[in-house]
Amino acid sequence: MYFRSLELSYGNSVKTFLFSENVNLVVSKENSVGKSTLLRLLFYSMGYSIPGTKGIKFKNVKTKLTIETNKGLIILERDDKFIDFKQNGNTHLFFLPNDSESLHSFIFETDNEKVLSNILGAIYLDQEKGWTLLNRGIVIGKQYFNLKDLISGLAERESRTLELELESVVSEQKKYKTMKNLYDYKTTLLDIKDSDFSSDYIDELERDLNILLMDKNILKKQIKDIEVSYKDNISFVEYIENMRLYIENNGEKIQVTKENLVDFEDNQELLNTRKKILEFKKRKLEAKIIEVQDKIAKESSLISLQSEIQKFDSQVANLIINPISLDKIIKQLKQREKELKKMIFDKITINNSIIDNVYLSIQRYAKELDIYQYMDDNRDYIFTDDLKGFSGAVYHKMVFSFKMAYIIELQKYLGYKLPIVLDSPSGREVDQKNISDIMKILSRDFKDNQIIIASIYDDYGFEKTNRIELDKGIFI
Repeated sequence: MYFRSLELSYGNSVKTFLFSENVNLVVSKENSVGKSTLLRLLFYSMGYSIPGTKGIKFKNVKTKLTIETNKGLIILERDDKFIDFKQNGNTHLFFLPNDSESLHSFIFETDNEKVLSNILGAIYLDQEKGWTLLNRGIVIGKQYFNLKDLISGLAERESRTLELELESVVSEQKKYKTMKNLYDYKTTLLDIKDSDFSSDYIDELERDLNILLMDKNILKKQIKDIEVSYKDNISFVEYIENMRLYIENNGEKIQVTKENLVDFEDNQELLNTRKKILEFKKRKLEAKIIEVQDKIAKESSLISLQSEIQKFDSQVANLIINPISLDKIIKQLKQREKELKKMIFDKITINNSIIDNVYLSIQRYAKELDIYQYMDDNRDYIFTDDLKGFSGAVYHKMVFSFKMAYIIELQKYLGYKLPIVLDSPSGREVDQKNISDIMKILSRDFKDNQIIIASIYDDYGFEKTNRIELDKGIFI
């Protein structure tokens, strides 16, 4: 798989970038002219949620990406949240982000969710986070990478039931810990007596007011939902009209418009009518709310008001909390969390040759890059979170070794080569020899992959390079 071309339309500007199936170097003499932006737009055009860069809102950029695959050309045309997928005469329209997983299953030819969600983190090393992301964390924006999930997906080990239970146990722990914090706070309160903050009548009025406010909020949401549906219907019809769809009726071609869509106007009128009814109910509720608020204000003036903190203290002091039971439950939940994590880890790792393969690949590259001494002699090192003491150069080369190992296993699973996209591989503490060693690995072990590098340096020692120069920016 490799990128062939990317067409960008932004305002009155249209720019097309052509890519070689081998090495591509996106260069400029200065920084901040669009190199990182171009790389981000490549993946944005694939349907990923990628943040824009300074001065360019990606939602305003229309993209057309052509990808070469073993099963033929893929053409992706994206306009904000809509993306058209075309291949071999077949067309599919996807709405993002809802349909992103389905879209990527078409692009990468797999429906393995854990593999799909981790491909980006393996093949794309972003300038900001890519060179510090080892085995889990943020790739870019809201895109995450998790090696355990990737290994689980590649080995097709199912652990979803355990993962759901773990999420539930963690959530329960948070609730009980909050209760424990309340108990701890309660013990610090001295001489707090039941407060005569308000009469029973005021309590009743406040309960009534809360119910009325809840009802009002429900009505507001219902009205808002109707307004959104009304606007969405109009937008959808305009979209259909812009697509210039035709249907054939008795040999006659008829363009689909809002005028001939069955029941469109009736449905819109029904929404308007429903909205008016709800607005009437809302006005009645608002009048009732004002009435109750006035009663509360009148009654409250007859008694002295305590501060909010005093009221809170009084409420906490009256809470019945059994600290022994809380500690017991929290301890049980922590133990269950520990058990579940081990069960999930064992399910992923035991008798899993993919972990051995990943470790051996990392080990091989680490030796070549002279950083093997920083590794543990244990296959589970690939899941390490002990990164203390790594210098910038060591970390840089370690990340590269890990990512290349991921790509090797991904390619075995998918059955084809993946593009490798590196943004600014020449880090601050990385000298020329380190860069040369990294590029040597790329040119030797990934010579059949498309490689795209963005940098201010214009020579990485490759025999043949497609240069894309951006000295004046992307759209100039």
